[in-house]
Amino acid sequence: MQQHGEFNNFVNWAKSIHELLKRLTGDPTAKVAYSLEEFESPCPNMSAKGNNIKRLKLKPIKPLGPDDMYRYDHAFRGQVIYSIPKNFLP
Repeated sequence: MQQHGEFNNFVNWAKSIHELLKRLTGDPTAKVAYSLEEFESPCPNMSAKGNNIKRLKLKPIKPLGPDDMYRYDHAFRGQVIYSIPKNFLP
């Protein structure tokens, strides 16, 4: 699928982040790994900020650590909280 314009690139990036967070919350013992790539068809009139938007590509699922003690979710005061790496956030 071709990408046209920064808005579409941003929308696709937001969808990828959503998938990344769904993977993180769906299996908190799995390492969420990804790569950032250039979009295949860059917009010719892209702004400087638009050029910073990269295509996020999820990598295959692997364990976060050697056992289930390594996880993104933690019980805290009767609720589940997630330790989300800062680079996953916008």
